[in-house]
Amino acid sequence: MGNSVFDGDKLIRKIHLMEHGKPRTDMLKDAIVQADQAGDNYWRMYMRFDYISEQYFHGDAVKCIPVVTELENVFKENPAAVERHKGDTLGKEAYIMAVILGVDSISCIPQVSLEEWDKLLDGLYSLVKQFGMAERSYYWQVFWRWLYVDLDKAEEYFNKAWNAEPNYRFDCEACEHSYAARLYLEMGQKEKADTYAEKIEKNLLDESCDGASTNLLNFYLNDALYRGDVKAARQYARKLHRKQNKDQGDLEYMGKVLQYYAYTNTSNGLALFKRRLDWTIGMWNQKSIFHFYTGAWALFRELSKKQHKADMELPKEFEAFRQDGVYETAILADWFYKKAGEIAERFDKRNGSSYYKDYLERA
Repeated sequence: MGNSVFDGDKLIRKIHLMEHGKPRTDMLKDAIVQADQAGDNYWRMYMRFDYISEQYFHGDAVKCIPVVTELENVFKENPAAVERHKGDTLGKEAYIMAVILGVDSISCIPQVSLEEWDKLLDGLYSLVKQFGMAERSYYWQVFWRWLYVDLDKAEEYFNKAWNAEPNYRFDCEACEHSYAARLYLEMGQKEKADTYAEKIEKNLLDESCDGASTNLLNFYLNDALYRGDVKAARQYARKLHRKQNKDQGDLEYMGKVLQYYAYTNTSNGLALFKRRLDWTIGMWNQKSIFHFYTGAWALFRELSKKQHKADMELPKEFEAFRQDGVYETAILADWFYKKAGEIAERFDKRNGSSYYKDYLERA
């Protein structure tokens, strides 16, 4: 396909009319091929950026990582292609954001060592310095790298991020307040966490952000479930179920909602499980699968106390699939516990902590 017949602007406008999810992801895959065939390096990078963003927010975040590598290779071939005209910064911003999303996704897979993670962070920092933007976002990435390893170290980088110059293209004040709430919930300082959360809940910040509200629901539900406080979990679980049950990117949230329903309404939990198990099929994001499997373990463990079997039409690709559709609840509970435990062990070994094992045992 020659450059004369390739119109990246027209194609991306068409893609942006699509709903988020697999159809849009598939269109972006095809758009990448078209841009490659056209030899248009700007659109080769931009289509990859859009694909990375789509997977990160609405699909399987980990699947964006190899595409980030592709994007970096295109940039190395022709660094000038990030600018469509002199002074244009959009391409540079998209490139850095794509790398940030790729690095951020490392937290979702245990097979990347901390040493390898640090090398990726070093590469991000070099890019930040080269382009002169997104230093605050870099510090947030280091913050996430330490969150499950050393909370004091995480707080150190939280402070570095908080004091760095913000860039509205990369930094969301509301989201950053939700990150602060997450940190202090993890540190057992709920009152301090609440001071940050209150500014989001009462719209006291300059910018409102739907993502920040979702973050808060997730972080506070996570905290309530971890502490075994089902009563406190109620408002967060119900809101999260209504708000974030749209696409594969919501799998982790639904796992935590399953965990809540295990103790409050197993019928609702079973309906949600049957509807969303298919999101786990072929998924690379181990963090999301861990939370869904943990929720499923809690659900079937509690359900087994009331009924021995459940009739369900589950995906044939499901590893524990039964042709007759009759599942023994206790056996299924054991299966999910075993699988979640294997994931927890890999994460904790990589992180040098017991966070995931502790979470599973408290579910």
